[in-house]
Amino acid sequence: MYIKKVKKHNPGTKKFYEYLHLVENIRTEKGPRQQLILNLGTLDVPPEQYKALASCIETMLSGQQTLFPQDDIITGHARKAVSQIVEKRLQEQILTEQLGDGSHQQPDYQYINAASLEASESRSLGRSMCATVSGTNLASTVFFYPRAFLPII
Repeated sequence: MYIKKVKKHNPGTKKFYEYLHLVENIRTEKGPRQQLILNLGTLDVPPEQYKALASCIETMLSGQQTLFPQDDIITGHARKAVSQIVEKRLQEQILTEQLGDGSHQQPDYQYINAASLEASESRSLGRSMCATVSGTNLASTVFFYPRAFLPII
């Protein structure tokens, strides 16, 4: 996702308007195209922070946590955009369900015998994990506490 500045012209008033669009690139049989995700309108965000805003929106949509905190203005705009995107997706989902074009299918559940499952390419947890689990289960702190390591002088 990225933010694109779009310029519109009103021929009657001969005024130019600038809007921000949140778009993503998709591949079609005719080649790559830009799909409009959300019209952000006019925001008071400098062009240098468009990438930060787009990545913040994408992070919030995917449910990931950010390592570094973003600017409060960017975060506020991102929250508003995410709520609009979620609302738009819900409206599209409701509309497709109401149309009932037959593409919606019921889930197909199957019964399986869990005892018949086999693991392939299994991995060990490692010695440290096994020692930690067994140490807490066996109350090994009572055993190791009197034999604590002394600092080297």
